[in-house]
Amino acid sequence: MTIKGLGFTGATGVTIGGVSANNLIANDTTIYALTPSGSPGVASVVVTTPSGSNVDNALFTNIASPVVSSITPSGGPQQGGRLSARVPVDVSSGDVRNVQVRMTPPLEVTGKIAPEKADSSLNLTQVRLNFTSTLPAGIGGGRGGQQGRIDIATDGKFTTQLDADTYNVELQNAPAGYYLKAVKLSGREVPDNILELTFNGSALDIVLAKDAGNITGTVQRSNGDPVQSARVTAVPANGSNRRDLYKSATSGADGTFTLSTLPPGSYKLYAWEEVEQNAWMDPEFRRPFEALGTNATVKDGAGPNVTLKVIGREQVAAIQ
Repeated sequence: MTIKGLGFTGATGVTIGGVSANNLIANDTTIYALTPSGSPGVASVVVTTPSGSNVDNALFTNIASPVVSSITPSGGPQQGGRLSARVPVDVSSGDVRNVQVRMTPPLEVTGKIAPEKADSSLNLTQVRLNFTSTLPAGIGGGRGGQQGRIDIATDGKFTTQLDADTYNVELQNAPAGYYLKAVKLSGREVPDNILELTFNGSALDIVLAKDAGNITGTVQRSNGDPVQSARVTAVPANGSNRRDLYKSATSGADGTFTLSTLPPGSYKLYAWEEVEQNAWMDPEFRRPFEALGTNATVKDGAGPNVTLKVIGREQVAAIQ
């Protein structure tokens, strides 16, 4: 309960019908307290401070506890006890009122992982399929993080339960040479492998392909000397947010590197003498260095051999 008034500083007690309230927090004009148990009906509220107590004329009504007379139906399927909801709101221009949130149980998702072209040699039971909320926990993104392990059957089929949310669909432990080509919901491909899950019975097709390619090359300084231990990064030229399209490698003693298993497409390559972990994945961080990147394209299972000029640590420090 909240009690408003004056002169509450240092309050030592609050009683309701002669029963002490708990967990008092008080300032000069407000007291917050946990209402004690009491018999139904009107009761007096008395506040005590070092200066004394108020006149016994403030009233509080104890409401009778609820009584459950029946439950219909008396039984039903178990839902796992967890409900969730996601409602986007924009508070940039002021308060948002009367937001309605509809809580729902987890949704059942069934699907199958299969190669684009038949390949009986594949062992799909080792594949790890991850559904990661596009928003972190605490900012509207369900429970956040990767959902629990999903067992893949020998024929590639799987069943899982997910909160209604929007997910990045990602693959780990893909068979050698394969990559995640597409995610299809009810036969329709979803852009950037971002799955918006809103209803039960969603059927997913996870399509694997084997036409990825490698990009090889050498990192050099402006005078042509090779650069050892440079961080070589590849980002999709179209600005896609698919994290599996962002690749990195480290140059060897002779400056050479290999970026492996890149899906077909156009990429921008950079070589960094020193860069903070994952900073290179941020387009705003890369923007000042666009002119220092090199374009490369992977097609038909092959990529080019390129020479990259290193971006020195002093160049990175200059823009931070």
